[in-house]
Amino acid sequence: MNRFGVLLMIVFACWLRESRAQQLQRAVVSADGNSGTVSGYSLSATVGQAVYTTGTSTNYYITQGFQQPSLITIIEPSYQDAADAYPNPVGNELTVKFYVNKVKKYTIEIFSVMGNLVHTENFYNLEGIEKHYIDFSEIPRGLYFIHIFSDNKIVNRVIKIEKM
Repeated sequence: MNRFGVLLMIVFACWLRESRAQQLQRAVVSADGNSGTVSGYSLSATVGQAVYTTGTSTNYYITQGFQQPSLITIIEPSYQDAADAYPNPVGNELTVKFYVNKVKKYTIEIFSVMGNLVHTENFYNLEGIEKHYIDFSEIPRGLYFIHIFSDNKIVNRVIKIEKM
């Protein structure tokens, strides 16, 4: 190896030694936070971590974060009326998730690829975010179209689902 190659290797090795990747320590970034209790409800919050899972019921939300040890009441998120169906492909059970703001009645129609109505179901008085399950165990394998719609057609969605 010539002198230039050796010199280049030495310079490169020195540069690698001095240009290490950034090393970060685990820490909570919290610019603000507070906790308090009023009428039996408690709230403990910090700034620095996004909520990544939410469980809901009629009046409460459970979220995960730095200092959230129990059930807390938060402001209801704003969302539009919508519906979704999953998993795809479906096994024995189809999950239909409704996001209800104003629409209170939904209809689901399941059609085979040949256009035959396989299943129909109405859902009334929905509120907030609700999940409902449709039994797919008796439905044969194949492609299906799930038509989810509201009476006023605010939500009007068709989803292609494969039954495995």
